[in-house]
Amino acid sequence: MGVAERRALLPPIRRARGFYLYDYDGNRYLDCWQNGGRALLGHSPRGLSTRLKNVLSTGLLAELPSVHGRRLERALLRLLGPDPGPDRRVYWYRDEERARRAVSAGFGADSPVTHAFGRPYDPAVGGVSARGPAAGPGAGRGGPVSGAAHAAAAVSVALWRPFLPPRTAEAAEAASAPVLLPVLPFPGGFAPRVVAVASEGPELPESDPVSPLLLAGLERMVLALGDDPRNDGSLCWPEPQLPQRKGKRRAPAWGELESALWHRRGPYLAWAADEDELGYDSVFRRFLEAGFVLSLCPDEPSIIPGWCAHGEFVRFLAVCRAIENG
Repeated sequence: MGVAERRALLPPIRRARGFYLYDYDGNRYLDCWQNGGRALLGHSPRGLSTRLKNVLSTGLLAELPSVHGRRLERALLRLLGPDPGPDRRVYWYRDEERARRAVSAGFGADSPVTHAFGRPYDPAVGGVSARGPAAGPGAGRGGPVSGAAHAAAAVSVALWRPFLPPRTAEAAEAASAPVLLPVLPFPGGFAPRVVAVASEGPELPESDPVSPLLLAGLERMVLALGDDPRNDGSLCWPEPQLPQRKGKRRAPAWGELESALWHRRGPYLAWAADEDELGYDSVFRRFLEAGFVLSLCPDEPSIIPGWCAHGEFVRFLAVCRAIENG
């Protein structure tokens, strides 16, 4: 079963609020897919609608020159700045296909990057090698990468995901990649694809003309990433509107998710099971029936929501254990 078939298993969604999806029968689903990370701050992130309304009121819908591209660049460079790595230039392209062509042009038409664009080594870092995807444990499945695999292939293009755990040798190597592909939390897939290139990296074609509305929305989400509580290492907390028993908040024991199903890096859950022993399709169905939407692709991580009720964490863990125990 492919991504399209798994997507077809989802019921028609009536509305999306925060990290929840609601269908027309009144069922609620906790979204652990989050549109591949685009809804990392939720489906109605704070400040986005206000920002878009303000730009809409100016009439800036057409792909006209504006200050919003430069503002997006400054915000993104500040976000990436504290990480180890080189100074960078920022480009934006209309969609992933245009970004793929731009990166391929920067490395040369014959570069294997054309055929392995953005495929992650690791659920949190990711990357593609100039010599093709690395071999080794987890390579091509979103799992962890051994030091030998990294030594065997220099990373030239790397995914950058927010809220990583403390720096590891693998993460530091990917952060120094000539080209970074930030996964930014703009819920719709129609947002431009941003590419950050090291000052000593390849020269990419100039940025596409993009609506100031979308650039301004991306800038607001980049700024929101810097203010998110998960930056201090928190992964999830009880939903504020649902007070817990006796007024006490219980912190989910996220370490319990380390299991035969998942390898966790920060809020990212990489599919770790042996596909021959436990198929991803059956696991996807079991979680969907229990009210959870996993990543549509096992090569990409499911994501722990920014917040949820403690009972939902317990239920998620119960589904994991039930699947593991057959």
